Amino acid sequence: MIIKLLKLFISALVLSAALLIAVLAFYPEQPAQDTRFGVTFSRQQAEGFGLDWQKTYIDILDDLGVKYLRLSAYWNDIEPEQGKFNFEILDWQIEEAKKRDAKVLLAIGRKLPRWPECHIPEWAYGLGRVEQNEAVLEMLEEVVAYYKDEQAIWAWQVENEPLFPFGICPRQDREFFEEEIIFVRSLDSSRPIVTTDSGEMSLWLMAGSQGDIFGTTMYKIVPWKLVGFISYDFLPAVFYRKKAAVLMKLLPNLEDVIVVELQAEPWTAGIPVNVDTLDRQFGRFGIERFQKHIRYARDVGYSQTYLWGVEWWAWLKKEAGHPEFWQEAKKLF
Repeated sequence: MIIKLLKLFISALVLSAALLIAVLAFYPEQPAQDTRFGVTFSRQQAEGFGLDWQKTYIDILDDLGVKYLRLSAYWNDIEPEQGKFNFEILDWQIEEAKKRDAKVLLAIGRKLPRWPECHIPEWAYGLGRVEQNEAVLEMLEEVVAYYKDEQAIWAWQVENEPLFPFGICPRQDREFFEEEIIFVRSLDSSRPIVTTDSGEMSLWLMAGSQGDIFGTTMYKIVPWKLVGFISYDFLPAVFYRKKAAVLMKLLPNLEDVIVVELQAEPWTAGIPVNVDTLDRQFGRFGIERFQKHIRYARDVGYSQTYLWGVEWWAWLKKEAGHPEFWQEAKKLF
């Protein structure tokens, strides 16, 4: 296992270096845009921090002034019993966003933002692979039909990094992912479909070829079991601009490339963030690092950038006596 992880780590570094050299050397630079900032919000993550998730959500809308939200239709929330759907939690979030003219990118599917990545209801764990996939399609049909006429939702994100091996999930299944895309498109052709993949560990081509808009993650300080924490600061912003330009050249039907997750919280290794000490949290992700990532996203210049970590800022402000991240984020919206 250790040798396998080491090989993966070395391969990732080689891939990143090769991509950097190829893209910087051989493709013309594209101008940066003024990015619109939004946030990813997870009810489950907010509750994990011990927060009142509804109050936190209202604060995000009213105090921060966020107008672009990425929300998740968690399978274990909306179908706790097979065939019995409950959209109450998600309805409330979307309705509050709509009251404030905020726009929602809705992530749907089995693998969605936040650990354990695949939010599978208890009843579905006992199903075989084929049967569980069929249940996923049935769930997608219910979600899309239910929200098809909801004007606050501007796009569907189908799955979250479905081709990237991360999380407690079934093995990656490209054919089924393609089936999901075709199915969702057949249910609603009026909205774009966003597909996503890792910013540094992927060429983007397979995931990007399936949707109308491609969303990349952007993490700069990440843990590796064998070497501790590593930094992707060596990748300049122009790398992402050129990589997006190459992708859109190869996929002429692709409408846009956006950032679906800009790291704006520390990534701890194996324990919840709020269980770690504040010294260690701020040592891995202090306010200067936060500001650096914002500048980097502006330099990359994609049309939209969704920040990852708003629940952490809320917890720091309410429970830990550190409002500085929340206050800094206010400047963006």
